[in-house]
Amino acid sequence: MENIMFKKLAVAATLAMSFTVAADPILLPGGVSVPEPVEPSAVNGTGNVVTTINFLQYFQDQSGNLVNLGTAYTGDFTDFVGLQLTGFGTLSSGSAGEFLCPSCTLAFNFGGLSVIETTFINPSTGLPQQSLTLDTDGSFFDLYIIDEYSGSLPGDFASTDRLSLTGGAAGFIDEMNDTLFLSGSFSELEYTPDTAIENLSYGGLLDGELVAGIDILDPAPEEGIANGNIVSNKVSQRGLTDFFDAVAFSLSATFQAVNGDVITIAQGNAGNLSTNVVPAPASLGVLGLALVGMGFLRRRK
Repeated sequence: MENIMFKKLAVAATLAMSFTVAADPILLPGGVSVPEPVEPSAVNGTGNVVTTINFLQYFQDQSGNLVNLGTAYTGDFTDFVGLQLTGFGTLSSGSAGEFLCPSCTLAFNFGGLSVIETTFINPSTGLPQQSLTLDTDGSFFDLYIIDEYSGSLPGDFASTDRLSLTGGAAGFIDEMNDTLFLSGSFSELEYTPDTAIENLSYGGLLDGELVAGIDILDPAPEEGIANGNIVSNKVSQRGLTDFFDAVAFSLSATFQAVNGDVITIAQGNAGNLSTNVVPAPASLGVLGLALVGMGFLRRRK
């Protein structure tokens, strides 16, 4: 009788341990974790990770040269067609729903977003308006584990000396040696330009807000080490037509200084990133052992 009772207690302890693991922080490859995952929200279109992002962005020509829209403007915004929006930034850490990377920083770069012509309904007039937007074909979004950043973020990204940070993303992320954590591309974008007359004369590129759906690539040796930990097609945002692996939203920036000058490096770059993650396979080991233990005790009984 005592032996049977011991077995029941062992099973109960095993079950308790498995549920404790399920409530623990989410452990991911590369020593990254989500200490306090948040509740996914169907209403808000967000997953168990919702984090703030700060970044720099700028336009480049086909040769990779930085382009100042004010200098390049000749009176016809179609001059900008073919330019590519590029940038890099960091994820915030320390709050509920955010990644934690001890002694390191999660940094991302993006690019391949080509300027194309489009038409949108101007909310001020209710009429179609010729404008510019971004094409996702050939785009990329990669998130890296880099050495802990010693500067001040997001303050450095808001400084007037932003150009010193833009040896390009290559000056911030070492793609050869830093660990690729997530790799993917933009699948859908919804860009809403500010309707100020000057902005529209530049095709809407000076000022606006963006929401983006991101697809994470399938796990592969050359891809992000945490690609397999992303739950597919579970998040979305207003303005997007589908569900995605990740979404970037409330993205705002301006290429116009307070004095009205057109600047090369956009300022006020901020927004949010959301996705759904599941634990790394190794962190499921305890749960697996729990199930094995239950099976073993059942067979013994």
